[in-house]
Amino acid sequence: MKRFYLTTLFSAMFAAITVAQSPQLMNYQAVVRDQSGTPVANGTAVKLRFTILDGSSVGSPVFTETDAATANQFAQVSLQIGSISNLSVVNWGGGAKFLKVEVDVNNTGTFVNMGTTQLISVPYALYAANSASGPQGPAGANGSNGVTGPAGANGVTGPTGPAGTGGGSTGPTGPQGDTGPQGAPGANGTNGTNGTNGTNGTNGLPGATGPQGPQGPTGATGPNGSGGGATGATGPTGATGATGASATGPTGPAGITGATGSRGPTGPTGAQGANGATGATGAAGPTGSAGTNGVTGPTGPTGANGAPGAVGPAGPTGATGPTGLTGPTGNWNIVFITPVDIISTAGTTVWTTFNASSYIPTTAKCVILEGEAGISTPDTGVVDGYVWIRQSSATSQYLLMRGRSSGDNDNTATGGQGIYPCQNAQFDYIVTGAGFNETATVRLIGYIE
Repeated sequence: MKRFYLTTLFSAMFAAITVAQSPQLMNYQAVVRDQSGTPVANGTAVKLRFTILDGSSVGSPVFTETDAATANQFAQVSLQIGSISNLSVVNWGGGAKFLKVEVDVNNTGTFVNMGTTQLISVPYALYAANSASGPQGPAGANGSNGVTGPAGANGVTGPTGPAGTGGGSTGPTGPQGDTGPQGAPGANGTNGTNGTNGTNGTNGLPGATGPQGPQGPTGATGPNGSGGGATGATGPTGATGATGASATGPTGPAGITGATGSRGPTGPTGAQGANGATGATGAAGPTGSAGTNGVTGPTGPTGANGAPGAVGPAGPTGATGPTGLTGPTGNWNIVFITPVDIISTAGTTVWTTFNASSYIPTTAKCVILEGEAGISTPDTGVVDGYVWIRQSSATSQYLLMRGRSSGDNDNTATGGQGIYPCQNAQFDYIVTGAGFNETATVRLIGYIE
């Protein structure tokens, strides 16, 4: 039969029960492990069935509740007993009460009995909600004061008195320092390329040729020779007449100007030249000398105080909080340590002292213990097993865990956790009964100082 272990984190320190106006809830935490002691995986579904038995571990059930939870990354489940059924049905003043725990891992529908443990001290604080008053005890320390009621609204502020007169004149402003020289201008960027020229217009038609000037007159013919004699010698050729004037005709009118050619497309804008480097900052001019402070004028008279505003009504007195239980003297500090196994065998049937001073300070007031154990039983007979803790032989003993098997040749596991007093980092433990015939483990996990 598959077994699971519950390392129960249920103790007086974690019971959420108060004396006045009890919430009827008990906190319960446990670490779920499989039969090899390995914690279950994060997100594992776990159902826990709680039964409170009256009078003994086999008494009549007076309360039953089944709660569903999911294991976290530490295989821990946390829930509140009484969140589904009403714990007020339990008569806490009617004798001892025992808590039986059963677990169903992964919703198999089958619950495994994890054992029955007697409820020791703190859950009986539930009884205080409906029990008769006991004898008057000694006066406890004063409880803390109730919360102070809210402050009444402030009265209206009186009018402000007139401002005082006077005050010396302000001294003259000192001369301004010289302006530093301007930095050299940065170099100009390169010019963009020019656009292409438009095409030339066509030439005008040539003008008409002017008229030719008149021809000059022919020169006179020379006289003929006289008689019939021999022909006289040919007279000399007359001089050539002067050439007539040949004036040039006037210039014809100018041809019509041809139409203007269409404008060529604008060339692309040239890339912008890079900015020139910023000129160096001129040196700051010297700071002008501070002007002398003017003489402080006499202090004007203080204006009269305004009339005080009316006092606001007092807020209602807060309700007095319930008187807390008288706690132990001094501060308590809970410290968890690396777990240390005290016993990891079938245990010891005689009281044995464990010195934990190697793991906790000797000033510790309490130790935090946890344990788990298994029972393997024959076919017949009921088998019980117990693990008890005490501070010393002179103090009371407290139950860490108890297990019972009804003798059906089944395997049963139980576990428990609690906080127990110690002295000088020492405490006693004992395993009683024949039940824990398999491995029983008691582990030190922390302390309170």
